[in-house]
Amino acid sequence: MVSILPGQFSGPIYYFFNIFLFRNAPNAHADKTSRPKEPVMRQLLARPATLLTPSGWNLLALAGLLGLLANSLAWPLWYSPGGPYPEWMMLKAVPLLLPLRGLLHARRRTHQWASFLTLPYIAGSIGAVYGFLVPPQFTSGIDALGGGIQLVFAAAMLAGCTYYAYTMAGGEPAAGGEPAGEEEEDREA
Repeated sequence: MVSILPGQFSGPIYYFFNIFLFRNAPNAHADKTSRPKEPVMRQLLARPATLLTPSGWNLLALAGLLGLLANSLAWPLWYSPGGPYPEWMMLKAVPLLLPLRGLLHARRRTHQWASFLTLPYIAGSIGAVYGFLVPPQFTSGIDALGGGIQLVFAAAMLAGCTYYAYTMAGGEPAAGGEPAGEEEEDREA
């Protein structure tokens, strides 16, 4: 009989999360001299962070934010005037004004919480596209196009905000793109 202590898992859930995803086999790190390997999920999610510099991720987040602002205003006015979205739906652009200053000044903390701001826009765009693709169609093709455009901009903002905050986690980068603490260590040596 296997007893489960508080904070311990057993069975297939334990093996899936601890061995497959995180590569932490039981007693694999018993000796304290060896350093544990980086978890697989962290490695997988960190790969895109090297595709752009932190300023590139910031520009992607800004492009996504400004695109979402433009799309939120254009959708009820020009894409489908008189459609299922009345003019007061332009008010969904107001929450997007909150992180604008912080993203323009490249503040890491603003990028962190602004990434959560994109989730309702992603859900709304999926609903608009789904409403066109699945019968009975309750949106038109132009609304599905507006939803697709909103999805692209929201995904760009989400990726830009997330990876900017990830790349800046070690500190503010210096002119060469390295965290500020490494330059001071090089001067002392």
